[in-house]
Amino acid sequence: MSGSPYLYLTSSQICELHDLIIREYGGAGGLRGFASIESSVAAPQDVAYILAGDIFEQASAYAYSIVQSRHFKDGNRRTALAAALAFLEINGVLDHAYEESMLLEAIMHLADGRMNRELFAQFLRDAVSGMRGTWEDV
Repeated sequence: MSGSPYLYLTSSQICELHDLIIREYGGAGGLRGFASIESSVAAPQDVAYILAGDIFEQASAYAYSIVQSRHFKDGNRRTALAAALAFLEINGVLDHAYEESMLLEAIMHLADGRMNRELFAQFLRDAVSGMRGTWEDV
């Protein structure tokens, strides 16, 4: 999908993020036998082109796709969060008020279904607009 103003993560970059996270925090490395991360690579672009989603909705699509698809043997939530934040960073979203504890709680909520993709996008958006990145439980 050419013509996008955004830079997107590749499957190898997502795998590199995962490998860094496993080295840092521990856990089992590698993909699950059936997993292909191409669906997670395409998710934000689908949100952009099909739903006209903004940068936060696209970042949320990375996170949501990775936590729901569980591509990796371990570290899916951490990788999902890292992919979303990396996407925002490489696209110039650097000034934010993300608090680590809130980020971790939000990704847990996204993973277990207490937060949907749209609400996670709003959480990310709020932190850039100066809020602490809060949400109401779904």
